[in-house]
Amino acid sequence: MGHGEGRYRVTMHYSPGFKRWQPHLLDVPGYEYIMIRLGNWIHNSKGCLMPGRTYSITKGGAYQVNDSAKVVNPLIKEINNALERGEEVWCEVV
Repeated sequence: MGHGEGRYRVTMHYSPGFKRWQPHLLDVPGYEYIMIRLGNWIHNSKGCLMPGRTYSITKGGAYQVNDSAKVVNPLIKEINNALERGEEVWCEVV
């Protein structure tokens, strides 16, 4: 397995920095507070997952996540619904 690859249980964690509840991947070896969160720039991810519809590289060489809110907000709703039903939620990182 590569760096960070694996299957991780997901819970919700309140992030004071972002002032919102975010999906939290548990027991990632060597890391704490790996979240699935909104974001536009890979260099700001701090190791967290930032899903989007597409990704691009700007002329300056920065990696950009596009339409993150359109992916993350429904995902958070789906995770919350599953957790409220008492289901386990897992995230596989490949």
